[in-house]
Amino acid sequence: YPGDGANPYAGLTLYGSMLYGTTVRGGSSDYGTVFQINTDGSGYSVLKNFTEFYANPYGGVALSGSTLYGTASQAAPGGGTVFKINTDGSGYSVLRSLDSNSSDGGVPYAGLTLSASTIYGTANEGGSSYRGTVFRVNTDGSGFTVLKNFTDSDGSNPYGGLTLSGGTLYGTTYSGGSSNYGTIFKVGTDGSGFTVLKNFRGSDGANPYPSLTLSGNTLFGTTYSGGVSNCGTVFQANTDGSVYTVLKHFTGSDGSNPYGGLTLS
Repeated sequence: YPGDGANPYAGLTLYGSMLYGTTVRGGSSDYGTVFQINTDGSGYSVLKNFTEFYANPYGGVALSGSTLYGTASQAAPGGGTVFKINTDGSGYSVLRSLDSNSSDGGVPYAGLTLSASTIYGTANEGGSSYRGTVFRVNTDGSGFTVLKNFTDSDGSNPYGGLTLSGGTLYGTTYSGGSSNYGTIFKVGTDGSGFTVLKNFRGSDGANPYPSLTLSGNTLFGTTYSGGVSNCGTVFQANTDGSVYTVLKHFTGSDGSNPYGGLTLS
């Protein structure tokens, strides 16, 4: 297996002329890496080689100062972690060990959202109904709190991360909701005000993987499947849930099944 990492799922985080990212596999133990590389392709280095018990980071890393924050989807006994590491590769520590069989939630696939000294994230499994959670934890590892336990009827299995605006977090669930094709939701940073903004029906998109992109009062995103050809969609939705529009139905010949999110200019 490649010692410098393999199979990067997530996007990159840019700071100055340096890019930071993760690989799901590869590294010294084939359990994934955190890496850095200059924007001109020089200076590649592995900052962290994951081991068997803290492994497989599917999400990217969030940067605050000289510290990177991320998630690993697997850990003994199989629940994943929230971790931090300095940009020079020092100071790696686990802020929270998750457990998919606990009320915390487990198996986080998405990256994290930072606001001052608070981290927000999603767990794909676990929680009180075993359908995943939204959580927060302080950057020093204290204050872990579950903000939302998904119940299936209001969404389940959030693969994507969270988008923060003021005191509100926006996100998606891959499945669950009224048609079991996933949802768009919002919840306050204190756990209040959870609302399903959109229940995907299949014909208008289904099974969103990534985080949402916010501009003003409009959310933009992609669905992996659904749409007129069941090849996925690009959509927009108002933050109050009042208007939902499919911007693009993929047909296969022009692309299909988008895993990633969108970049706005």
